[in-house]
Amino acid sequence: MAYLNKAQYDYRRESAAARNISNEEIAVQNGMTEKQAELISELAAQRHEMHCYIDRLVCDGSYDKIGETLALTNEEIKMSGLPPVCGLDDLSHCLSETMAYIDIDDLDLLFETVQFPDDDDEREQKIAEESERIYDEWENLNGNIEKYLAMIDAKYGTHWCPTGALRV
Repeated sequence: MAYLNKAQYDYRRESAAARNISNEEIAVQNGMTEKQAELISELAAQRHEMHCYIDRLVCDGSYDKIGETLALTNEEIKMSGLPPVCGLDDLSHCLSETMAYIDIDDLDLLFETVQFPDDDDEREQKIAEESERIYDEWENLNGNIEKYLAMIDAKYGTHWCPTGALRV
């Protein structure tokens, strides 16, 4: 991931906020309620935060806050009448059986205590393996949320799903 200076970061944050407002207006024009549009903007912002801080999530296991926030937003999405993000809720609500699932419950298992070997080299190897596994889980979760946002974009003519154009 590229590192941005404060001005670049501020510009991107302001640009994302403006893009979310525009997406909300487009979505409402194309049949989404205002509440639903706000919820999808929240989901997009939460996905972005998770993506930006994925290294910290792997290092300190701060799943609770982001995972809980995603789960609550998903519940509100479901209650609003939109399909929930697959895997964050009952999978029967998924629009497509071929869509990859987000399984937030499985992420709880990532942060359980792991028995590490006493040998320093073996312990470092085990820590590296666990870190890589956790990183992969967060990346899969990020990708699955992007797929959900892409599905919303296709249906409502919006652009919530990141394109990756600014990723370095």
